[in-house]
Amino acid sequence: SSIFTKEVSLKKELQSLKTKEMFLKKIIPFLGKDKILNRLIYRLENINNLEFKKLKKEIIAYMCKENYL
Repeated sequence: SSIFTKEVSLKKELQSLKTKEMFLKKIIPFLGKDKILNRLIYRLENINNLEFKKLKKEIIAYMCKENYL
């Protein structure tokens, strides 16, 4: 179904984003979904690019686990 395709493409899009700013823009709408996700998103603000790659993976994995993606 097209809904499934849309979800897969959002995940792929998030994985492909190279900068923290672009990634934040895409995941801001998910703020407020749950406390753990909020904490992960807020952690993005104070990290360098090396840490960003790791945290990005963590956020995407968490969002998949919770069926947000």
